[in-house]
Amino acid sequence: MKKHLLFIIVWALLGFLTACDFENSTKQSDVISRYVLPSFKKADELKLKNPDSTLLLCDYMLRLTNENNLDDSLRLEIELLKAKTILNKGFEEKSMDMFKALLPKYIEKNNVFSVALINFNIADILNNFGRYNDAMPYIDKALNGFSVEKFPLQRARALSLKGLLALDLGQFKVSELCFNEALVIFGKENSLIDGANILQNLGNLHFDLKDTIVARDYYLRSAKIQEKFSDKYFLSSIYNNIGLLYRYSNPDSALYYYNKVQMPDGDNEHLRSYVISLFNKANIYKDRREFEKSREIFDEVYGICKTYNIAQGIPRVLFSYGDIEYETGHFDKALDYINQSLHWCDSLGIITLKQDILFGKISMFSMKGDYKQAFLLQQEYDAIEDSIKRNETKEAIAKSEKINQQKNKTIEDLEKKQLNASKKQRNYNILVYLLSALLFLIVLVVGFKYFRKRN
Repeated sequence: MKKHLLFIIVWALLGFLTACDFENSTKQSDVISRYVLPSFKKADELKLKNPDSTLLLCDYMLRLTNENNLDDSLRLEIELLKAKTILNKGFEEKSMDMFKALLPKYIEKNNVFSVALINFNIADILNNFGRYNDAMPYIDKALNGFSVEKFPLQRARALSLKGLLALDLGQFKVSELCFNEALVIFGKENSLIDGANILQNLGNLHFDLKDTIVARDYYLRSAKIQEKFSDKYFLSSIYNNIGLLYRYSNPDSALYYYNKVQMPDGDNEHLRSYVISLFNKANIYKDRREFEKSREIFDEVYGICKTYNIAQGIPRVLFSYGDIEYETGHFDKALDYINQSLHWCDSLGIITLKQDILFGKISMFSMKGDYKQAFLLQQEYDAIEDSIKRNETKEAIAKSEKINQQKNKTIEDLEKKQLNASKKQRNYNILVYLLSALLFLIVLVVGFKYFRKRN
């Protein structure tokens, strides 16, 4: 009877625990479907238009995931979105710190995929800001986590990014190997768009190597795939690149491809490729001394820059106006446009463009025979060059100091962990001794009572 009663109690307890687990699982699923996923979708939509709202939604979702013990992968997606939104707001270092702060948690949990994904995002940010050498260790760590058997697409995208980094660093052989490996994986996974992007990257690689025919073939293969999906942005980029191939050898062919670049609908990131095509077309007509046609196209560029607030394009257009006026013999008008463009560069802080414009201004005064003014401008040009070099030195020193600080902090953290571990071990040993002593006393008491009862 007692055995049956014990069985019933155990069975009831198991049933209760199972019901609790099911109820908890149902509750988690309900929270995800009703609150987290809709919020994530909305936050993703607003990340460019209204980043502050996205950040508020991310904080709300993180609170939900923590309160309901939701899945790590879901929490990571939210944390990545939050860090990317901070990046979109222009806070590069803060975003980088957020990504790096995620690493220890997922390393400790031995979550290989999450660690690889975070490293990939860090490498991507560093790549976007031209820090190619810094990005390489992170993309290599990402590749270590993205195995071709478990995560083929993620591995291929990481290979693609490494190929771009190697290309920018002039490591052409490494770049080609990465692109070709990625192309094979995308082919096996039937990911056509990704494959088309790789073909375009291979075109860029051979463009840099001056393999014009090979580069053009890769670009055309990529364009053939992109045309099936009517992706205006990638087609625009490809047509601009083919146009550059023909820019000086065959300007008519270059114009043919530049004219294939279409104006995108509305204000979006694809507008940049269209503006680039217009600049290239206008410069071809300027080289041909068809100044009226060139001015007409530059007017369109100026209108787009004003309408869509593309401030960086305005000084370039003003300088081009000045170049046309100079070529047509209107020196004073040319000087006025160039001075306007320099003023825009100062207001926007575009130092490298200011250097290019100053170089053009120096050439103008030299051609006119005003060597004194040309010399003064050359001094200004040299001062900017020296300033850039000093800033680069300061950044290198600051970076070195930051690395040392991080190393020191890592050592301190390790020492703290070791100290805490030793404290825990000591406390554990004390607890074991106390329990052993207590157990020994209990055995003594029980034994004493037993012998006493026997006697």
